Amino acid sequence: MRRLPRLIGVLCLFGLVGLSSLYPERTHATTPTTIIRTEQKLEQSSRGQRIRQNTQLRRNTRRTTTIEARKRQRRPSPVVPKISQRSRRAEIPRLVTRERSLQRRTERVNKATPVRTISDEETLKDAIIRAVNRERSVLELPALTYNANLTSSAQQYAEDMESRDFFSHTSPEGEGPQQRIEHAGYATLSSETCNCRGYYASFGENLAKGQQTVDDVMEDWMHSPDHRKNILSTLFTEIGIGIKGYLWVQHFGSVEIEAR
Repeated sequence: MRRLPRLIGVLCLFGLVGLSSLYPERTHATTPTTIIRTEQKLEQSSRGQRIRQNTQLRRNTRRTTTIEARKRQRRPSPVVPKISQRSRRAEIPRLVTRERSLQRRTERVNKATPVRTISDEETLKDAIIRAVNRERSVLELPALTYNANLTSSAQQYAEDMESRDFFSHTSPEGEGPQQRIEHAGYATLSSETCNCRGYYASFGENLAKGQQTVDDVMEDWMHSPDHRKNILSTLFTEIGIGIKGYLWVQHFGSVEIEAR
């Protein structure tokens, strides 16, 4: 009975040994020989890579020399086909053609009509006032007198239209002739400057653009009913002229004071 446990223990020991032989441990998957072989392969591949690199380097050197030699060779200049003037015009966009024609037209106008100086403009202003008074004298109307404030407002507006490239009795800010003339200091009386009960003021404006001479602009104004009405109006007693380039401005005005 005492030998039975020992026998069972011996049999269990042999059974464990048998099972261990059937299921080996998985940690021993590689051996040192495999690692050595990998190092040898890397060394061989690196040696082959150096050989290929040296071969490619020699090829590139020879190729570079060949390219430089080809560059030094004189190549024949390409033959440019002749293009007719009609074909060139057809290739130019229409917008460019219009701009060129407008530029040529402007150059011709500038050559035919030189730029006026300040003294020339002052002479033209006097000539316009004389022409206006001649037209008024035909109807036996009183002559208009020169006014510095009206001249200042007319000149400023002519320069404004020329610089900002517009042509209208209303400025881009919505200002009309009366506002422009008053801003120049015309008909801006107050109780401090005038010992009077009040006053009546009248304003008028004539514009023209593109006329070359005083005769041209006066002819156009007199053939227009509204412009002619301002020139021959009995409401106005004073006048001012503004000229900038070929922009013409007439400012008319009158102030009637009511005494106390």
